[in-house]
Amino acid sequence: MLAPAIARTISSGEEGRGMGNSGKIREDIRELQAGGVRFSRLVTVCTKWFGQPRITGSHHVFKMPWKGRPTINLQKAPGGKAKSYQVGQVVTALEKLAKLRDDDE
Repeated sequence: MLAPAIARTISSGEEGRGMGNSGKIREDIRELQAGGVRFSRLVTVCTKWFGQPRITGSHHVFKMPWKGRPTINLQKAPGGKAKSYQVGQVVTALEKLAKLRDDDE
């Protein structure tokens, strides 16, 4: 279940922090699953769906919009690429967000 503020914004049709439809989320998932993701692109996708990160040193920490407020911690790999396990964490979070959107519609 989405946090009440997020659910209200979704129902109002706004886009931004986690807003939009599940089809757009799935487009981003497919892009990330293609591999070779640059760190900057992963941060852009996370910011689009989860809001601005808390940045501490080289760590970009995103809060998830569901109960328990879990986080995803991103850190750049050598060569400007995203770490593959972190891409997997983002894909898993986006899949959960898409499912929650489908359930709320």
